[in-house]
Amino acid sequence: MKLKLTVAAMLAALFIALPFEVAFTAYDWRFDPTEYPKMVSWAGCTADADIDQHDSVAASYYIPGYHVMHIGARDDSGIPYFAGLIILLHETGHCLQFQADPEGQMSAYRQDPVKYELDADRRAADLACSMGLDGKQLLRDTFQWAHDVLGYEGDPSHGTLAQRMSQGDAAPACMRRVETWASM
Repeated sequence: MKLKLTVAAMLAALFIALPFEVAFTAYDWRFDPTEYPKMVSWAGCTADADIDQHDSVAASYYIPGYHVMHIGARDDSGIPYFAGLIILLHETGHCLQFQADPEGQMSAYRQDPVKYELDADRRAADLACSMGLDGKQLLRDTFQWAHDVLGYEGDPSHGTLAQRMSQGDAAPACMRRVETWASM
């Protein structure tokens, strides 16, 4: 009798847990573009948000002198959802750079834009990992897509393709996630 109760309890636990497991693994993490301003705010960017429902997320940019973030919120089928997210988080990274050093960031950027662009890539991966996503892979996938579809090889003001793809390796939240999983 005790064994039957134990088996019944284990089966009940399995059937109760099964829907949650299925729901979790089937969860589509694609974010609604209209939620992008909330993500920018969550990341700590205090810039005024200029939301444009007619622009693609690929048209998002940060204007440091005015501390304004232009966010394209139109769902763009020509851009993979992961690339749109990384673009948004990259621009959010620029906002965070400026907030950390509002006086010196502009002139320092002009002297070495690659340093700041690669840092924005690292921040994008870091923010994605902080959301519970695989930011390292999303960053790599974004640049692989840009290479394969757009012929992007990197550029003089942003760094090489390899440099950009590797920035997630230095993202603190991504490293913690790996360490946590590795210790399991």
